[in-house]
Amino acid sequence: MTLSPEERRKIYEEEKARIEAREQLERERGKGPGETSTGLTSNIAGMLCYIGAWITGIIFLVLEKKNERVRVKSVAGFMPLWAGVATPERAQRLVREHLLNEKEFWTPYPVASYAKTEPDYYQGVVARECNWRGSTWAPANYMIFHGLMNYGFQAEARELADRLFRMALDVNPATREFYNAETGAGLGQTQFWGFSALYYVMPLECQLNYNPADLNKDIQPIVPRHLGVPFTPNVPAASPAKN
Repeated sequence: MTLSPEERRKIYEEEKARIEAREQLERERGKGPGETSTGLTSNIAGMLCYIGAWITGIIFLVLEKKNERVRVKSVAGFMPLWAGVATPERAQRLVREHLLNEKEFWTPYPVASYAKTEPDYYQGVVARECNWRGSTWAPANYMIFHGLMNYGFQAEARELADRLFRMALDVNPATREFYNAETGAGLGQTQFWGFSALYYVMPLECQLNYNPADLNKDIQPIVPRHLGVPFTPNVPAASPAKN
């Protein structure tokens, strides 16, 4: 369903007015909900996030800054894919309209942690900070990767895995904490063998259609079994599988 800007604004305002009227009635009965520091009640804030997601196709974060509401498009908006709570229609919109949108999140080394359309989006590091306003981070990308697989976006998941594998293995001499989403340059800690090591197994998990977070399946030692890299003495390494 495609809505014009006027139709979207009308839905937004009507829903807001309906919630405000209900909460005014609750206050008159002495049952009114408390307000947040932004002046919004929790009911209104939560419902407007939901309505905003329904209209735009992506969840907005509501941040509190100087008692003002700030809407941002961030990588957190794709978590419903990983959690499996997005409807097929919502998943299509998330992926087609936002994730694969080169003007927002689909950078040369995706997925950017912040939409390029946000005014404070940037790449790199200014003062040794951990930049979550544009950089590529493994935890978020790994969850998006499996979210794509869960909803049948196999080609897109493979493309994401391949780009990130090249970024970690070819572009950089050592694994880094996070990366420039536009150039692939490593940032943060050097030789970071924490969550960034996920980049090395994403192509294999895609090839095997394997998700270690699937609670309905047993954990499989795919790296020792298919790549011949032992981790524990109890899991013998095998010869690397041939394609």
